[in-house]
Order: sequence, then C-alpha cells, then structure tokens
Amino acid sequence: CDDIDLASYIYMGHRPEIISELPSDYKDMMERPNASEVAKFATNTLEKLYNGEIIIPA
Repeated sequence: CDDIDLASYIYMGHRPEIISELPSDYKDMMERPNASEVAKFATNTLEKLYNGEIIIPA
C-alpha cells in the first residue's frame, strides 16, 4: 500500500480494528478527534509523563 492509497483509505473513514487492551485515551484518538481534543490528549499525556504516571520503555 503506498502513501496515496493509505491517505485515501483513511480519508474514506476506514480505521484499523481497535484491540481491547488499548488504553481508552488511545481508542478516543482513533475516532477522528478535532484539534482541541488532540491538544487536550497531548497535554494530558505530557502531564502524566512529567508526573511519572507513564513510563516510556527504553
């Protein structure tokens, strides 16, 4: 699948299957959020990283 096909596929509303183990925040991000929802997600994620609630594996 090349970039144009992938972009067209996404534009037409196709999404990958959501796995049950995926955190709810990430499931919400797969629902085509608007810009303010993306900003809120990014802010919340950065706050969790800063507070040690999320650890990025090395």
